[in-house]
Amino acid sequence: MKKWLLSLLAFLTAFTIINFSAPKEAHAQLSLELIGKLGGKSTYIEKESFGDSIFDVGGGLQFTTLFRFEQGTAVGLNFNWTMIEQRLKRSELSEELGVTERWMTVQHPSFGFALRHAFVDFAEFGLWLNYGFGTVNIDWKGMNIDSARRYGLDNANLKWKLQSFELGLLLQFRWNIPSTHLHAIFGLQGFMDISRMYPSDNSLAKAKDRNDRNLDENSINTFGFMFVFGLSYDFYFESFGKRAPN
Repeated sequence: MKKWLLSLLAFLTAFTIINFSAPKEAHAQLSLELIGKLGGKSTYIEKESFGDSIFDVGGGLQFTTLFRFEQGTAVGLNFNWTMIEQRLKRSELSEELGVTERWMTVQHPSFGFALRHAFVDFAEFGLWLNYGFGTVNIDWKGMNIDSARRYGLDNANLKWKLQSFELGLLLQFRWNIPSTHLHAIFGLQGFMDISRMYPSDNSLAKAKDRNDRNLDENSINTFGFMFVFGLSYDFYFESFGKRAPN
């Protein structure tokens, strides 16, 4: 995994240097994008004591700052936030605790590096590599408190903090609104978050499952797709040889 990440980062670094050191016909054109997103997402916890999530609807927002170049490439910064509330599948632990329903809420902000390539004027492929953080909350409805205390749990609401690596891919279409520098955006994204969960609830520090495994720290992986829609605004810098369209 580390080798794969190092290779990918080396490629992106080289790609960025090449574009920033391109011949003088390249120009600095700044785009600001604000995107809303809605789609499907599923989250899988390493310890099945909690149970895997059922595929559900999620949404979020994304803000991206891009420097665009004549060759059709663009690099910039990506700020991404997603949220989902989803029902968890039942597990042996939930049966023993008398749980009737379990809901997990994940809030996942992240920021990092964006890369795009416009293969035609109105469409582009892209990716982003982000550092993610946020929270995971699990609410176990109907928990039997006496059973819960045997596992070291004091209540039915558990909370973790997240540290994550996020990778996203997109296909995006841009339509210029006539006589403006605005573009309407729509498209599709796919993404994954590989996260580590750290307890922010003291009761988790002593909680164990039936096999005497600690429940406080876990790994959690999230996969999903989103339909996106939004706006971008382009700034043109004539000192770099680029005039705004009439």
